Amino acid sequence: MVPEVRNHSLPQAQLTFKDAELNRGSRSIPLSWAVTGLAVMAVLAGMFALIAPETDRAGELPIVRPTLAQPVFVAEPTEPVLTPLEQAKQERYQTEGRALADEILRISVQLEDMGVSLWAPESWDQAQLSSDEADVAFRNSLYEEAMTGYRATRDILKAKFEQRTEILEQFLDTGQEALISGNHERAIRDLSVVNAINPDYPKIDTLLDRAQNLEETITLTHQGRALMSAQDYTAAKEVLAKAVDLDPDWVPAFKAQQELSEALTVIAFNDVMSSGFAALAENNYTLARTKFEEAALIQPLSDAPSEALAQVASQNQSSRVRFLLKQGTDHTGAERWQEALTAYSAALDLDATIVSAVNGVSLAEKRILLDREMTSFITNPIRLTSDEGLSEARRLLQSATRAKPIGSRLREQTDQLASYISLARIPVDVKIESDRETDITIYKVSNLGKITSESMRLAPGSYTVVGKRRGYRDARQELTSVSYTHLTLPTKRIV
Repeated sequence: MVPEVRNHSLPQAQLTFKDAELNRGSRSIPLSWAVTGLAVMAVLAGMFALIAPETDRAGELPIVRPTLAQPVFVAEPTEPVLTPLEQAKQERYQTEGRALADEILRISVQLEDMGVSLWAPESWDQAQLSSDEADVAFRNSLYEEAMTGYRATRDILKAKFEQRTEILEQFLDTGQEALISGNHERAIRDLSVVNAINPDYPKIDTLLDRAQNLEETITLTHQGRALMSAQDYTAAKEVLAKAVDLDPDWVPAFKAQQELSEALTVIAFNDVMSSGFAALAENNYTLARTKFEEAALIQPLSDAPSEALAQVASQNQSSRVRFLLKQGTDHTGAERWQEALTAYSAALDLDATIVSAVNGVSLAEKRILLDREMTSFITNPIRLTSDEGLSEARRLLQSATRAKPIGSRLREQTDQLASYISLARIPVDVKIESDRETDITIYKVSNLGKITSESMRLAPGSYTVVGKRRGYRDARQELTSVSYTHLTLPTKRIV
């Protein structure tokens, strides 16, 4: 017997390929069932054929030949006939499915372009699984379930698409944190996600370059610090410069370079300061001052240069004071009182508390006055002719003899003034010569008349001698009578 196969399908001409795909797995009899039925019938027929001959030989029964089975044709399973309402629902599901499929495809392509598998792998896998389950449900005509699955797939993808900016910011933050912490693999991965989501994001190319160079930058920085520890500053400077050139924003490299610069500054500073102190030890104050001023330019915030400059000034002042005091002493010994006063005064300008300079100034001022008065009487002994002058000269001589120290100049002045004082009241010989044609007169003393030569004794003093002659200008001459004086009085013709 052949099982009944009910054909519920529509004519093939009325179904499109897509419709057939959508209706695959409908309620028609499966083909396996038909094949199994045919196999069972064939086995039964064979068994009957084998049993029949044995019966004929044993009982001499008439041979009964069974009628040959007619070929059984099994109809191909066809789609069940759909009611108009079912057909309308199917078409509605197909239309909605196409729309959902287009939307899912569009969002999927965009997310794939954004590298969604890198930053949302679980959601991406969940969407794929949901889509596959929806496809199976749709093929099994479970349209409501399929539509629910497609909508869930779309919602998952759409949610991730809408979160792309937020996710970009998150990966940007973690990528930059990885840059700061030196995790180059994490930095490359997270910043690559940012680049995938938005290749035009500001500075993403720079950040990716930094991430890709980070490992080398870190290596160079470590090498530079090792060279610094070995005090190979030249090599360290070169290596750290490469690290900073590779990534100017890598803070550890910048800090290492800054520390190296500070170390080199300290070395240069110490060298210059040492040179300054060496110059100071040799009393080369000019060079010492220059070096300390140079050190102040190297480290403007350091107090050491200003303290060293103060030491230079102090030491220079002390040295200058010692020099001036020595000058004052030398000038005092040589009785150069004005020079001594200048030296001692300069020393006091530097240090007003120097007792020796104070005493030196006082002595020099007194001796300058004494020397001036002594010189006045010696160069103008006529002052001794008055009682007042003679009294003053005697007082001055007394002061000079008590003055200390007494040098050769003061001793000579004292002797000379003493001699003038002793002769102040003793008349001196005076000889006046003329041409015997000139009338000679000594005012307030005598009219000598026309003489050739005349000797006389005059008291020390100052006299005026006048010669007169007709046709000639008068001749006048001052005569100081302190010691023997020889005076010739010429006359000139009046033209």
